[in-house]
Amino acid sequence: MSPEDAAIAYDAWLDGREGFDYAALVELALDLYARRFPTQAPYRAFSTERCGGPDYKKHKMDVYCTFCRGLLAGRLPMMAKPVSHAKVTKHTTGCALACLANIREMKPPGTRGLIDEDRALPD
Repeated sequence: MSPEDAAIAYDAWLDGREGFDYAALVELALDLYARRFPTQAPYRAFSTERCGGPDYKKHKMDVYCTFCRGLLAGRLPMMAKPVSHAKVTKHTTGCALACLANIREMKPPGTRGLIDEDRALPD
């Protein structure tokens, strides 16, 4: 898929239009991400990291976007399913499309930051 085609899909997604297989485009972005950063593949659209200190009963997890490495949800219970949170699914779909369209740069694993909606100032 060319960046121009991905930009069309991204615009359609922003407008809430159907006609694209957005799940397949996210998979395409994940394949591209795995080719760029093969050391930790396979990837999901989000990643989790344990937080909460030494007491196991207090452990929580932070959820990050795989593509931009921004924090999507903080301190969720370990038993939570991140994919069931609307913000996680919505952001990762849009971010994947933006990366395919070369609107947003894919960040390497281990990078941490904020998502666009949470930044006071752009990068």
